[in-house]
Amino acid sequence: MIRPPCPARCLPLVRCIGALLALSLPAAPAWCAWPHRTNVNLPVSSEFGAQQSPVSVPDGEGGAILVWQDHRGSNWDVYAQRVDAAGTALWAPGGIPVCSADGDQMAPVAVSDGAGGVIVAWQDNRLDFFLGWDIYALRINAQGELPLGWPSCGIAMALSGKLEFAPVIAPDGAGCAYVAWEF
Repeated sequence: MIRPPCPARCLPLVRCIGALLALSLPAAPAWCAWPHRTNVNLPVSSEFGAQQSPVSVPDGEGGAILVWQDHRGSNWDVYAQRVDAAGTALWAPGGIPVCSADGDQMAPVAVSDGAGGVIVAWQDNRLDFFLGWDIYALRINAQGELPLGWPSCGIAMALSGKLEFAPVIAPDGAGCAYVAWEF
């Protein structure tokens, strides 16, 4: 199929769209304030042991809150760190423990709370080390503290005595979150 040439009346529109596209493209790559060289890293946690399964959420001020599972002790625990737009850690060096209860806390997921903090959910076997995974959740405010009314090491979302695992999380638009999981 042969396409007919563009009528003369369309050419000004084509030139206008082309000019708008050219103006909207950046002249050069934009770099954030963090190191962008491949041989320079920005450590969030340099603790001994394994740090795995990182997730991040924006903090609403140009920075981010990072959450991960951490094996710096005898069990897997969940840790978090807030960094500003320049990549400076704002909470304790190496991150703060979201939960370091007995057993393992793994597979963290997170969403912003809309106020500079984070809501984290994870699978947890503190009550039955061999067979039971449960789901817990916790909110941490922008200062890295538990808001009033939140217990340390989270609120149990599922304690059925079955295997609850693989949590997912979504914001509810009002500072809280929906948590779902497999069992």
